[in-house]
Amino acid sequence: MDVVGLGLCTVDHLFVLEYPPTFEHGAPVRDYSTQGGGPVATALVALARLGAQVGFIGRVGDDEAG
Repeated sequence: MDVVGLGLCTVDHLFVLEYPPTFEHGAPVRDYSTQGGGPVATALVALARLGAQVGFIGRVGDDEAG
């Protein structure tokens, strides 16, 4: 293994909008997804895509998302 990351497990809520909102007006949501995320996990994904063997050490929570 090349890199082991220690960090927080988080959930990202991603909204794709029809157009950029302004301060005066919002924008309709075209798509929505929930994905695993967090700064360490995101960095490890980038390293894995570059060919590194990676591992993650984190803690699973006891909230709704796990």
